[in-house]
Amino acid sequence: MQAYVSCPSFGETVYPVLFLIDTGSTTTTLLDSDVLRLGIDVKKLKKRKMPTVGVGGLVPTYMLENVTLIFDRGRGRFHLEHLDTIDVLVHGEKDDIDIPFSLFGADLLKRFRFDYCDDIFYLEK
Repeated sequence: MQAYVSCPSFGETVYPVLFLIDTGSTTTTLLDSDVLRLGIDVKKLKKRKMPTVGVGGLVPTYMLENVTLIFDRGRGRFHLEHLDTIDVLVHGEKDDIDIPFSLFGADLLKRFRFDYCDDIFYLEK
């Protein structure tokens, strides 16, 4: 699913991000490729006390604060979801992990009704 990500640290710019609905992820998380593409400097973010268990082991976890996800509902309609923080993961330069999408976690998933029909998943408010 695609959402546009808005955050005060981005200024007026919003960025499209592809998210994988991950029922096993506790939090919505931006992963390496999106962190790089969006130009997020993790050195300027607060670090979580506990790392995340990710692909290949423990990964340092940072917090991007005051984030709004904007979903295009079509016909000029949009749906906004605000999160106080989302996680930001950077596996490190030496890792060969290239995950092409970020994770839509349970923190957001619990706000929606999740349905499945004819091989299509639906999220509804």
